[in-house]
Amino acid sequence: MRARAVASAAACGLLLPLGACGSTSTPAGGTGASTSTTSTGAPTASATLRSTETPSAVSSMPQPSGLAAPVFHTASFAVPFSVALSPMLKPKPSEQTASFVWWQSRTEPNDRVRFLHPAEYYPGGGPHAAPPPSDYPTYLRSLTAKGVRFTDKTTLTVGGRTVAVMTATATGAGLDGSLGCPDVGADQADGCYGIQPDYALRIAVLNAGGRTILAWARTSSATPNKAFLRSFDVMLRTLHFG
Repeated sequence: MRARAVASAAACGLLLPLGACGSTSTPAGGTGASTSTTSTGAPTASATLRSTETPSAVSSMPQPSGLAAPVFHTASFAVPFSVALSPMLKPKPSEQTASFVWWQSRTEPNDRVRFLHPAEYYPGGGPHAAPPPSDYPTYLRSLTAKGVRFTDKTTLTVGGRTVAVMTATATGAGLDGSLGCPDVGADQADGCYGIQPDYALRIAVLNAGGRTILAWARTSSATPNKAFLRSFDVMLRTLHFG
């Protein structure tokens, strides 16, 4: 199963989009992932890596304080962006397409960072797909009724704007596809991402030029790698769209 998960927010009620307040694979888990090994928190990404995007560039630009890692650039993602990768991640993406890109930890295969531009999603992990919600923060907040717990809420400055970041964990059944799917028609369990009980997802909802981008770090909910989640927050501060 591959559910991909997200954490809701603190400011403006839950998650603040990359805008003003009031605006939000191995597939195996999907917290952003289903039970596959990739996503949960990670939705589980499909077992076959997609490579519809030209190789992205990793430059040797000067690194921000605290991040002795390369800067990743992509021009094929729905919204081109650059970000200084956490030194805890492998520098080469494990998968990258026009709507999805993710990296694996150098030391723990199930610790991952993902960026998703959802084409559709499965509301609350239900059986029917739908176009992405216009207000992701409000939608994510509603998942508390499905047993999702949001913790460690904070706000970060990303691209000069305030963004809410939090950690999401499913306390009951997994919510396959509740975060979103890279492609319309993707299998709910193996091709979409959602919040799962096996993973803790450190999530941010970004609004890039009117397009929603979900970004999250995934780690084990039983033995969370807190340093890995902290490094994701540091990484987000270096993110720039365009």
